[in-house]
Amino acid sequence: MGKVKQFTRFEDDKGMLKNISELLQEIRGGDIENLYIGYTRKDESMKTYWFGDQKSMAEFFLLVSQMKQDYLSNRFEEYELETYIGD
Repeated sequence: MGKVKQFTRFEDDKGMLKNISELLQEIRGGDIENLYIGYTRKDESMKTYWFGDQKSMAEFFLLVSQMKQDYLSNRFEEYELETYIGD
């Protein structure tokens, strides 16, 4: 796994739409190997989708587990510029 940037918070709708547009371009270009998307709606329902092979998704979920712990412990508040480095 390569270098992984920590959570990026969208400050506004325009920033989010720009990043989603860039993601769609990368998907169309065949540059995305794995993708996991999760979101909640105003009615509090939640949707999750994933695409990729099982080994890579397992590595992704391990990373997300660590990021979750950091998020819940407010570690991101103190280390905004830190990145995760894989092997």
